[in-house]
Amino acid sequence: MKYREDDTQKDVERFDSLPDVAMTNVPVLCALLKICESGYYRGAKRGIYPEGYKLGALRRFRVGEVRSFLNDPAGWAKASSVKKHDNKKQQ
Repeated sequence: MKYREDDTQKDVERFDSLPDVAMTNVPVLCALLKICESGYYRGAKRGIYPEGYKLGALRRFRVGEVRSFLNDPAGWAKASSVKKHDNKKQQ
């Protein structure tokens, strides 16, 4: 079932009231970033946007991580690349 635009708009409007541990989806993230879904997936592959978490066939994002990204995209990308590099060292 495709996520409807009116549902996305409602979720965007209530985004600020959600706790940091809440989860949101790709359409809401794209609406917040003002990009299309294919643009999100290209950017996530290049490390520009948060990758989120795969839950079955769905991709979800923690609201707190999205807020961190929206507040400081450059700082988030730098911190994210350091975490990925540290995880590879540990394996």
